[in-house]
Amino acid sequence: MELKLAPFDPFDHASPDGTTAVWLAAFEALKEPGPHGFLDFAKAGVLNFDESWFEVLKNTFDNLNPDLSSDSMEEINKEDLISKLTKSLNISIAYESKMMKEEYAMLWSSSFAKSMEGGTFFWNVGTTVTQSTFDHCYVAVLGSKMAYILIEDED
Repeated sequence: MELKLAPFDPFDHASPDGTTAVWLAAFEALKEPGPHGFLDFAKAGVLNFDESWFEVLKNTFDNLNPDLSSDSMEEINKEDLISKLTKSLNISIAYESKMMKEEYAMLWSSSFAKSMEGGTFFWNVGTTVTQSTFDHCYVAVLGSKMAYILIEDED
């Protein structure tokens, strides 16, 4: 599998052959074992919002945690996003087993952050976004665009 690590343009997400569609398809393909390792229980997306990115995020997941509130999302800087996301892509939350190789996890994390350069970054703290036992949800907001990576795990 050829990795599509070039940053995406969040403003071309509606185009089926745009950089966002290519990036999201390549991210989905990470679930297949390969030289990168593999990635289980992960989703990514780029969405429009008019007023509240948080409301759009809540409406994205079928298995939403009913206790989720905007206080559950903490703003973090780009460097922390890359570090935390790299770890989440590299090691499973529940059993700390290896998933993606660290070098690939770092490349994907950096690509996600660079794609949303100039935006504001968040991740969930204190509660899960979904009804899974564990999850980490990374969100980047830029203008009227919200990109997310959700990694779920069960105990």
